[in-house]
Amino acid sequence: MTPLYVEVRELLAKVNAELGLELVAGKKGLKRKVTIPWIQKPGLAFAGMLDHVEAGRLQFVSESDVAYMARLPPLKARRFVRAFLRRGVAGVVLARAIEEPPGLLTKLCEEIGVS
Repeated sequence: MTPLYVEVRELLAKVNAELGLELVAGKKGLKRKVTIPWIQKPGLAFAGMLDHVEAGRLQFVSESDVAYMARLPPLKARRFVRAFLRRGVAGVVLARAIEEPPGLLTKLCEEIGVS
């Protein structure tokens, strides 16, 4: 029987090079399982509204998400991002246009073990 998930590390494998993904942070999260085959955009999760963040999904972080995080007071941003990552997020994919990954996000991904 074929497993009903894919590990994050498999998305980074050479066989999937055409996806253009690279690991930026969270090496401990490479064994996390993507159990829902659709990405999710966190949007309001960075404002503390976590009810619709589904465990097992890849989260697609856009430029506007990063800009919003940067405008939040540092402690509030840290609290919201940490709570978001602890919801069972399978992994985080940054939009290609994001040249420099946000330090807060990469630090918390390392801490919590989310790739």
